[in-house]
Amino acid sequence: MGGDLWIDSEVGVGSTFHFTLPYKKAPDDSIQDVEDVPENSVRTIMSGRILVAEDDAVSRKLVTKMLEKAGYDVVLAENGRIAVSKFEADRKIDLILMDVNMEIMGGLEATTRIRGMEANNRCERRIPIIGFFAAAVNGDR
Repeated sequence: MGGDLWIDSEVGVGSTFHFTLPYKKAPDDSIQDVEDVPENSVRTIMSGRILVAEDDAVSRKLVTKMLEKAGYDVVLAENGRIAVSKFEADRKIDLILMDVNMEIMGGLEATTRIRGMEANNRCERRIPIIGFFAAAVNGDR
């Protein structure tokens, strides 16, 4: 895309991720005044169906509250096997947030299976999948 990505990191303190992306200024006649923007436009922009695959109950609850507050519909899966089943059954999912480390079936295997479904033309479009994991104890680093 022509941008840059870099990280500033300090052990025991944390990391800051930076990025730049080039853009072209929009023509002045394409910019709407605030009065011209429909009241529900924010809700329209911040909408969609997100499948959250997370095995930790507290994390599931937190993510659900945050996403619902932002206007998203949330579908929950407690492990990768359930995530694959829910994805297969629900064609209205717009995004998947996938925990990498889950019991029963991990996020990587679940992602591979979902991508397999897409490759076999069992899906109308390729759904973005964002993988994540949390390291809570020193042994996980």
